[in-house]
Amino acid sequence: MYRDELFEKVWKILFSDKKDQVDCSDPEIRGIIRRMKRTLTTTEPDYKSMWKKLQVEQQRRRLKLFVRWSAAVILPVLVLSVSYLWRNEEPSLTSMRLAENAPEGVRLILSDSSIVSLQARQHFEIVDDERMNVRQDRGTRLVYKERSVSDTVVRYNTLEVPAMADYQIQLSDGTIVYMNAKSRLHYPVAFYGEERKVYLEGEAYFEVTKDSLHPFVVQASNVTVRVLGTSFNVNAYPDSEKMTTTLEEGKVQVVYGGMENILTPGKQLICKLSTNEIEMREVDTEQFTSWKDGYYVFYKETLENIMERLVHWYGVEVSYQNEELRKIEFVGRLHRYERIDYLLKRMADTQNVEFVINENVVEVKNKTD
Repeated sequence: MYRDELFEKVWKILFSDKKDQVDCSDPEIRGIIRRMKRTLTTTEPDYKSMWKKLQVEQQRRRLKLFVRWSAAVILPVLVLSVSYLWRNEEPSLTSMRLAENAPEGVRLILSDSSIVSLQARQHFEIVDDERMNVRQDRGTRLVYKERSVSDTVVRYNTLEVPAMADYQIQLSDGTIVYMNAKSRLHYPVAFYGEERKVYLEGEAYFEVTKDSLHPFVVQASNVTVRVLGTSFNVNAYPDSEKMTTTLEEGKVQVVYGGMENILTPGKQLICKLSTNEIEMREVDTEQFTSWKDGYYVFYKETLENIMERLVHWYGVEVSYQNEELRKIEFVGRLHRYERIDYLLKRMADTQNVEFVINENVVEVKNKTD
């Protein structure tokens, strides 16, 4: 079974001398390792203890799911189908192929305005001179490596990720950026000056290399996020009326409307662009960062918010028969590489709602008998 193979790979990484044979970029493997690190309570890593805790965590998740699913019979909160959203059987061949092909259509715009198409599964050098080496690794990641600091001319590149694609980039300072679909990152080829500043449209997750002398800054529309070294998610799509920053590790400062707001781990700041209001709240960060690991997690999430994510990923539009449909709540987990019609069918199976796909538009309606 696929699940057994997955745990065998993780086991090799932790215990055997065959870790080099395992592709650690696999999103599910990375997600499992991340959860294992969170269970660590001793100074020195006790991997056997971590492994046992992970197994207990998996069992608890299944138990919680059963309780939530049973409660859905009498509560208005909708719990997505157990057989689909939290299933343990092998993922479909379609979803695996979609994951492999996801980077197709990603474009790199160089400082001289020339365009490089980054095709999946290709490993090649893009720029290789005395100043900089830029290469595509494993067909899913762009890596910048500075060779000379004598040239202080600031040059910018732009990475564009289309619908139904995601991509990673390692900036020249070592910072790793996970780009979501329909997103755009404008950044210097090498960082000079007092700060490391990039410009974002769309959604990205940042793992920032620590450098206390040179803060890392993300500019998203008129919102500024300033960090020293941390892991956080920024959602700033141009078609949205809000910009959201979710902090997983470290500390960030968000500047909006002349106000400075400090976020600590587990906090989320929502900047409402139309009213210049802000909202700070405590969240389960996995619900807002799991997309980079290949799935979405929802807990009492409205259909409107779920569809907003699917719109950006699949590049579709959505219309609602009535306003009440937007408020339906879901709990569950979705594999983001499935076909949209498959996901919508599973959602429709659990509630009095149906989805009609008409070319590039998804119509949400009340289910008819």
